[in-house]
Amino acid sequence: MMASLLTLAKETSGEKRRELLRSMADLFIDGEQDYSDRELVLFGEVIGDLLDLVDLDGRVELSNKIADCDRSTGDLHLRLAEDDEIAVAGPVLTGSPLFDDDTLVDLAERKSQGHLLAISKRSRLSTKVTDVLVERGESEVVCSVTGNLGADLSDTSYERIIDKAASDPDLQAAISYRADMPVAFVEKVLTILPDEHRARLVGLIDENPEQAADLFATADEKARTMRLEQAKRRLQTKGMVVQIRDGLLDLDGAVILLGREDRYQNMALLLAEFARLKESVVLSNMFKIDHDSIVILMRALDLSEAAVAIVAQMRCRRLNLPESMKDRMIEAWRNLDEQTAGKVLQLTRLRSAA
Repeated sequence: MMASLLTLAKETSGEKRRELLRSMADLFIDGEQDYSDRELVLFGEVIGDLLDLVDLDGRVELSNKIADCDRSTGDLHLRLAEDDEIAVAGPVLTGSPLFDDDTLVDLAERKSQGHLLAISKRSRLSTKVTDVLVERGESEVVCSVTGNLGADLSDTSYERIIDKAASDPDLQAAISYRADMPVAFVEKVLTILPDEHRARLVGLIDENPEQAADLFATADEKARTMRLEQAKRRLQTKGMVVQIRDGLLDLDGAVILLGREDRYQNMALLLAEFARLKESVVLSNMFKIDHDSIVILMRALDLSEAAVAIVAQMRCRRLNLPESMKDRMIEAWRNLDEQTAGKVLQLTRLRSAA
C-alpha cells in the first residue's frame, strides 16, 4: 500500500492526485481505531496538504468519507467545514462529532446560508448554536432547525420562530412537531396553525399532567377532543407493544396496520420502543426528506418489505413526494444489510443519550 502511495505522490495530474487523496483517506479510515492520536494528527496534516492540490470533486469525496470519524485529525475537519463550497463543507458540518459548540457558533456567525443549513441538520444542537441559526438564518434554515427535534431551542428563538411562522406555511408545519416547547408558546402557536398542523401538535404534546392541565385550561373544546382521541390511540399502541413482546402480535403487522390508518405518531411510538430511541428522534427521522435514517431503522428492526412499502407510501403522502420516492426508499432498504444497519442504530442510540 505505501509503495503505491509513493508512486502516486509523484504524479501531477488532477485525477492521479485525487486517487492519492482517496488512497490516503482509505488508509486513514481502515486504521482509524488502531492509530495513536499523534499518528491521526499526522494523517490529518498529510491529507490536508493534498487538499490544496486536488479539485472540487476530490475535496467533496474526502469530506463524505471522513465526515463520521470520531477521533481528532488536527484541523482537517475544520478546514473542510470552512470550505466555501457547501458540497465540501456540508457533510462534515452535518455529520462530524468533532465540533464543539463554540466552533459551530463561530462557523454559523461567519459562513453562508448553505453552511447554516448544514449545521441545522446535526443530530444534536444546543441553544447556544440554535440561537445563532434562528437569528442569522433565512427561511429554509429556520424551518430546518425548527423541524430538527434534536435541536434545543431557547425562549428567545421560540419567540422569533413564532413571529415568522405567522406568515410562513413551511415554518408552521415545522413548529407543529415541537411538543417540547413551553406551554406559554404552545398556546400562542395554536392560534396561528391550520387545523392539520394544530392537530399534530396537540397529539404530540408531552404527557405531563401538569403541563397538559395548564394548556387545556385555555385550549378550546376542539383541541381537548383531539387530545382525548390521541390519548386513546397512544394507549392502544402501548397495548400493541405488550402484545408484540408477549408474542401475540408481530412488529411487521403492527407497522402495516398503523401505516394503513395513517397513524404516524403512534407508529413513531411503536418503533421507538423497539429501537430504544426517543419517540421524538424516530418521528423526526420518519419525515425527513432524506429517507436514509428511517431506512436504517427499519432494516435494523428487521421489518419486511411490505412494512417498508407502507411507511414509504405514508411518507410520500405526508410530504407530497412523487411516487418514485417510494420505490427509491424500498430499493435503499433492499441494498442495506442488517448488520450495518444495526451498527448505525447503536451509534444513534449513543449519540441520542449523550
